[in-house]
Amino acid sequence: MSEMMIKAVTFDLWHTVLEEPMKNFGEFLRKNRAKAMEEVFEEHGLPQPLEDLERAYDVQGQRLWDIWSRGLDIDQRAQIGIVLSELKIRADRADDALVENLVRVYNEVLALVPPVPFDGAKELLGKLKDMGLSLAIISNTGRTGGEFFRGLMEGYGLAQYFDVMVFSNEAGIRKPNKEIFLGALEQLRVMPEEAMHVGDDSDTDVAGAKNAGMKGILLLVPGRDQERSGADFVVSELSEVTDILKELEGVD
Repeated sequence: MSEMMIKAVTFDLWHTVLEEPMKNFGEFLRKNRAKAMEEVFEEHGLPQPLEDLERAYDVQGQRLWDIWSRGLDIDQRAQIGIVLSELKIRADRADDALVENLVRVYNEVLALVPPVPFDGAKELLGKLKDMGLSLAIISNTGRTGGEFFRGLMEGYGLAQYFDVMVFSNEAGIRKPNKEIFLGALEQLRVMPEEAMHVGDDSDTDVAGAKNAGMKGILLLVPGRDQERSGADFVVSELSEVTDILKELEGVD
C-alpha cells in the first residue's frame, strides 16, 4: 500500500469537536460571570455594583474583539486586567489572588453548562487514529483558556486522540493567521500539503488553513448561513471526513 497523501487532520474546537449546550449561551455566561465576580470582589474587600461589573464585562468583550480582529490574542489574566482597568481598580490593590480568583470563576461558570461533544466526533477521531493519522486541535479561545478545554476534553475521553492542542490565548495569535496553523503542523512534523483542517467558519478555518497551504474543509452547522466559497470540501456530517480522505487517496 502506498504512503498516504494526507498525514494529519486538524480540527477547530467550537461547533466542530464541541458544541454549545444551550440557547442564549453567551448571555448566560455574561450574567453568571458578573454575579460570580461580584462575590469575588466582595470577598477581597473591593465590593462592586453588579451593573458596573456587567458593563466592565461588555467593555472587555469590545476590547477583545479589537485585539482578535488583528489576528492576536491575550491570556485570561490579561483579559481580567481589562475588567480591573474599567472598574478603576489600581494595580496595587489587584493582587495575584484576586486575579486568579476572577479567572477561576470565569472557568467555573462555563463548567456549569460546559460545551458537549459534537455529534459523531468521537467516532470520527477513533477512525482517523486507526488510519494512522496525526490529529490536532487549532482553536480560537474566547474568555476561557486552553487549560480549561484540555481538562474538559480529558473528561470526555477526547484528548487521547490528539497529538497536539493549540489554543490562541496561549499562542498569542488567532485564526485566520496562518502562523497558528503552521505552528501546529511543525509540532506534528508534517508539511502543509500533507494536512487538512476541519472547521465551521469559512473566514477563520477555511481561509486560514488554505493560506497556510493546507486543504480546508467546511463543516455546515444547521440553521446557520455559511459562506462556502473557497472550501476544498463541504460536509454536513463529521463522518464525511473519512470519505474525503478515501477520495484523496483514490480508495473506493
